[in-house]
Amino acid sequence: LGAWDQAIAAAAPNEPLVIVGHSLGGVTSFDLLSAFRPDLMVDLFVSVGSQVSHFEEMKLFRSSRPDIPSAATQRAPKPPNIRHWINVLDEVDIFSYACERVFDGVRDLAYDTRTYVIKAHGAYFQQARFYQRLRARIDELPAGCAGRPPAHCRRRPLSCVARSSRRPLPSPGGHDDRRRSRA
Repeated sequence: LGAWDQAIAAAAPNEPLVIVGHSLGGVTSFDLLSAFRPDLMVDLFVSVGSQVSHFEEMKLFRSSRPDIPSAATQRAPKPPNIRHWINVLDEVDIFSYACERVFDGVRDLAYDTRTYVIKAHGAYFQQARFYQRLRARIDELPAGCAGRPPAHCRRRPLSCVARSSRRPLPSPGGHDDRRRSRA
């Protein structure tokens, strides 16, 4: 938690707060945000190749409610401090789980790493195509409040920053996945 606080303090003013968690990093980030830091407003939470929904179904989070699912409530609520949540999964990645059927307010993004079972889990961040697809999904988020942040947030909404800055997402160490072709 201290590292998060240091990163937030060092960030430029009015920049959105984006938390990306891969695999168990997505699980621990969700648990921290939902139970230990519900005061931390996050503009975008991105879980990648993660088991968040699996842990929720087993009721392993501190915030998990034993009464969900039920006839009245089919899915667990997205934590209120997370404005937008994108969950990235690859069907070949045996450690990635869809979240839309377990949580309200999350958008699953199917991503094909174009690899095989053993390699898929670690391939997301090695492919420029991953960053391009994620950026496209971020650009699709609702603008909200005509470019003004909600009353509870001191930062500009993520979608407004993404639309106005058009900064390229970083390339993963110069890797280029264009040399791969689909068989």
